[in-house]
Amino acid sequence: MRFFPFSLQVFRRGMSGDSTSRPTILFPEVEYVAPVGDWAHRVQAHPDSLRCRIRKIVHCKSKSSSNHEFLLVHVRQPSRTKAVLLVERVASFTDSDSSSILSDDDSSYDQHTHINPVLASISVSLPARDRVRISHDGTTSSLASQPFVKLHTLSFPKSS
Repeated sequence: MRFFPFSLQVFRRGMSGDSTSRPTILFPEVEYVAPVGDWAHRVQAHPDSLRCRIRKIVHCKSKSSSNHEFLLVHVRQPSRTKAVLLVERVASFTDSDSSSILSDDDSSYDQHTHINPVLASISVSLPARDRVRISHDGTTSSLASQPFVKLHTLSFPKSS
């Protein structure tokens, strides 16, 4: 599974010099949530993102949901400001959204047939989507609402 549709080299290159400019796409004032593709496009287009480096990527598993795994990506800019990104795959619709797709008031529903009740009983497979959430305060505690365990950590050397 490939969460990042862009090269990690964008972050690993790093540029010399200390800048007070913080790309808000990586260092938001409030929690930022977006589809990974949209976020990747914005971060690649921001010139100050080139100064930021990935310090480590942590593969995590939720303790409360055996099927939920996610990545914590720790990023730092030359001024030592830190950002934490949570990258996860989520269902594209909530239960209430999926039930509204098959509601009784659907214009395609014909009360003389039994199609709608049959469809309502079938489990509809909806596509998942990848999203990124960025901490407003540079910590994992503001992103992880449920307890989790760290499965693997990939650390990058300071010189990269």
